[in-house]
Amino acid sequence: MIYFGLLVYLFLLFIRPAEWVSAVQGWPLEFVVLALVGTAALVKAFVMNSAGRPRGIPVQIPLLALWVVAIFLSNAVHGNLWAAREFTLLFAKRALIFLVFWLVIDSTRKLRGVLTLTVFLVAILAIQGIYMKQNGVGWAGQPMYWGDRIRWVGLWDGANVLSLLFVSTVPFVLEMIFGPWKLLSKLFGLCTGGLILIGMYLAASRGAWVALGVVFLVYFKRRLGRVGLALAALAIVGMIAFGPSRLMHQSEIDKSSSAHRIDMWAEGIEMLKGNPVLGIGKGQFRSYTHMLIAHNTFVQNMGETGMVGLFIWVALAYSCFQSLGMVLRHENQLSVSLVSLRRAVLVSFIAYMTASLFISTDFEPFYILIALSSALLTIARREVGQELPVKLNLQSLRNIALIEFAGVVMVHFAVMFYYRR
Repeated sequence: MIYFGLLVYLFLLFIRPAEWVSAVQGWPLEFVVLALVGTAALVKAFVMNSAGRPRGIPVQIPLLALWVVAIFLSNAVHGNLWAAREFTLLFAKRALIFLVFWLVIDSTRKLRGVLTLTVFLVAILAIQGIYMKQNGVGWAGQPMYWGDRIRWVGLWDGANVLSLLFVSTVPFVLEMIFGPWKLLSKLFGLCTGGLILIGMYLAASRGAWVALGVVFLVYFKRRLGRVGLALAALAIVGMIAFGPSRLMHQSEIDKSSSAHRIDMWAEGIEMLKGNPVLGIGKGQFRSYTHMLIAHNTFVQNMGETGMVGLFIWVALAYSCFQSLGMVLRHENQLSVSLVSLRRAVLVSFIAYMTASLFISTDFEPFYILIALSSALLTIARREVGQELPVKLNLQSLRNIALIEFAGVVMVHFAVMFYYRR
């Protein structure tokens, strides 16, 4: 029943009936279901621990607690208590998402179910996009996005964020088709994958298509070595040849959009210079610029939460790769099914982080993917019968600091180079 509740939450997260179905419009369905599932999962976890079957605390939990505190302080130090409360509650809910997914997904069967449902729901959004392109409005009555591109509602009300869902789901589809999944799953992957690629074409997000190229390179290289690189190269050539015209030919609006993004990166640097420790406040980027958000999650967190918040956010992403890397080290001792799922989650997270360079991506899927990596590690521990520790030791903290510093320097020099051309 708890697992079924998690699947219901996924449906509410992607399809978002409370945003457009009149019978439930405005209802807090998503939060209520998440809270109920979370409560039931915590009770179950407490009972299991009482029975002498400890689960262990993943390193992401203290990081998420620090992330929520940093978000609160980033606004509170500027006296913006309303924003401090609102964004603290929002990201506390996203931390709860991690906890719920990590607690509930305790087997490869459940993880397969989550990935399969995710692919199905995202394919439905692609069908919605096809309908929207044909009729000029979507199922919810929403108009086309600028540039005659498709969109959905709520969290996914822009072509870029909708593309984020599409591209981060592609690795799940690839693993269904090329991995050790049954014939029915492979047929399902082929059908839904075709729809998702059509959706990506209609949304025409350049950042998402770059991420798709990275997906092909990483996935096929890991599966087939040099032959995989050749296949990925062919796929990328096909993307360029048959992809949206925006990939190769920029309109005046596209050129203006690209220029504005560099302007926002410059604004992010200025935010950091003025508020290097805790930033200008989470959620305040657009208020500061009076124009746009950063369209780059690293820059957005840099400007809004300063070096402290940025360090924690980088640590969250780093911990995901740590967890998946630990599973990889024991690949020979794991079931074929778990190895397949690890590959799908890893490439999906790489796609998500690649897209984050072009799209502001601090949404629910980020926390779900981190939770899936932690759940994979928990399942691997059970299969191997070892602790498989993942800790943020001094070496990890040094690496995170170096990544953060290198990222800030790269953004700074990218802005300088652009303006001095």
